[in-house]
Amino acid sequence: MEVSSDNTSESQDQETKGLMGAFVHYLDEKGIEPGQVTISKIPVSLASLGLHQFNAILGVVTFVAGSAADILDGKLARYSNKTSREGALLDAMTDKLVNAFMYAYLLSQLNYQNESEYALLALMSLNVGLDLISQSIRGNLVQQFRGCFKAVLDPDSLEYDQGKSKEMANNAGKYKAWAQFMGVSTLMINPQMMVFQILSAISFSVSSVLAGKSILGRLNK
Repeated sequence: MEVSSDNTSESQDQETKGLMGAFVHYLDEKGIEPGQVTISKIPVSLASLGLHQFNAILGVVTFVAGSAADILDGKLARYSNKTSREGALLDAMTDKLVNAFMYAYLLSQLNYQNESEYALLALMSLNVGLDLISQSIRGNLVQQFRGCFKAVLDPDSLEYDQGKSKEMANNAGKYKAWAQFMGVSTLMINPQMMVFQILSAISFSVSSVLAGKSILGRLNK
């Protein structure tokens, strides 16, 4: 697909500012595809769970570092003019998959001896359900999975859209993702301590409201 040189230059200038911008430029120079950065969130998140068993803070730091890929993949896609619908779908589905097994792990660490722990169980389950609804209204799930595999295994065959795919994520959806991230990282510090349980429950309450708002926004389009 032909891309305007003016658009390319403007996009690259926006995405190469600061330390992260320099890293984006490095990834592009090495031929790293945006989809490869996106999918890296899965093994890094799994590694954070393993490290969490030995040292909670090390697990949190690893999870936060892995979550940086959620910013890097979009920046890299825009910098290299490789934004696509399939890439946006891969990003959304990877986030939901990571969230699901992070929730499952954290819920397994609770003792279920107070109301805040049961509140977390209910709120995390609600978040998973809302995430599934959000993903299903994007279209046929089988086709979405095929698009995700295509973004990872055959990126050269994608039809790049020069940034239009970023419209798939509305503002409520973006803020929801941040609230979920805060809920997970907060609870990872100490899943058995009530103060972290309460703070995490507040984050998941916010993410639930934002998820509902995001779904309504998509349905009203």
